[in-house]
Amino acid sequence: MSKKNQQMAVNPLTRHERLMTLARRCEQTRASSQPIDEAIALEFGWSYDDKARMWRSGDVKQPDRIHAPQFTLVFEHTKRLLPVGFRWRGGTCHISSEVHICPDHNDPMHRERLMKECPPSVQIWNEGLEVELRPGGDSAFILAFAAVCLRAHAEMELCK
Repeated sequence: MSKKNQQMAVNPLTRHERLMTLARRCEQTRASSQPIDEAIALEFGWSYDDKARMWRSGDVKQPDRIHAPQFTLVFEHTKRLLPVGFRWRGGTCHISSEVHICPDHNDPMHRERLMKECPPSVQIWNEGLEVELRPGGDSAFILAFAAVCLRAHAEMELCK
């Protein structure tokens, strides 16, 4: 087991606590960061293979990588953090950056599943999650930050 994977395995925090800690790190850093990208990768199902010196995803469609996906920098990587069937909108300017994420209960392909997994009767799934950072910054970073926050909220709902 790689050193990065060992740190994850021996971490005494719950998944929700790890995600909230990661969200706080994102909020404090407010910029693209390889260590944060690696922490996000570990929380979102990637692992590091020391022998091959490669990052591997649990998804066979994802290619192995020398570096963790740049979730806080490359928008195409960032969008993969969102759960299937979720929609987002956001914007950024010099004053603030904000993102709103929620299940798309109107999506014909995912409606039935989302109604069961993310019922509109639960406030977070009905209203969605909105994240704002001031001053404004990179749109890939704010979406990555919001995706981490969303995953933390989802973990909290599962633990109730």
